[in-house]
Amino acid sequence: ALKGTWNGVRSVGKTVGKGSKWVVYQVENSVSRNVGAGLLWGATVLAMVMCVPTLPFNVTAGAVLGIRYGVLVITSAMFIGSLINFLLAKKYFKEFATEAASLLDISDNESLRKNGALITFLIRLCPYFPSGAVSYGLGATSLTTHEFALGSWGGQVITVFLFTCLGSALRKLSAETRVLHRASLRLSIGTVGLSIITITLLASTKLASSLLVEGLDKEISA
Repeated sequence: ALKGTWNGVRSVGKTVGKGSKWVVYQVENSVSRNVGAGLLWGATVLAMVMCVPTLPFNVTAGAVLGIRYGVLVITSAMFIGSLINFLLAKKYFKEFATEAASLLDISDNESLRKNGALITFLIRLCPYFPSGAVSYGLGATSLTTHEFALGSWGGQVITVFLFTCLGSALRKLSAETRVLHRASLRLSIGTVGLSIITITLLASTKLASSLLVEGLDKEISA
């Protein structure tokens, strides 16, 4: 039954993903910039709930809305979507959340109980973790809503900012014709890309070391 539920959610997620192109078109061609931003916000929240990757929406926000407005729209949408998933997992979808936690190898260990906000923050800094599914998985643990909200918001602001900058630079590069300006934009894109890789590696290392320390402590106590 759980497998069937999971497959059903994935099927709906694929449908939402196919509709993302329509959303992007509407945002780019909307008569009102605020209407376009609203469409992008709603699509991002829905994508989070349906466990669909939000990266395309993030980059699109940077390209269409600019950095400041794009960061505001996507960060708030991802945070709201994450919180919805977490609370649904806590109150209604406990079995589904447990399965998601198992698939993502999320366990209610000592590190999470002691440093829940920090662990959540580090996970949010790693783009390879599916944000929507992680929110469900963390809802299956003893993590408090306060710790989840604090860690999620902090990590999401940083990653959203970087990918929004990437989208903005790519949009400017596609429209720029002057050689020197194109070279400058390519350098900016490379810098943002290097920043994303560096932050991901540092967060992954810190996350792994936290879990390793816990494992060593258990072996010593045993």
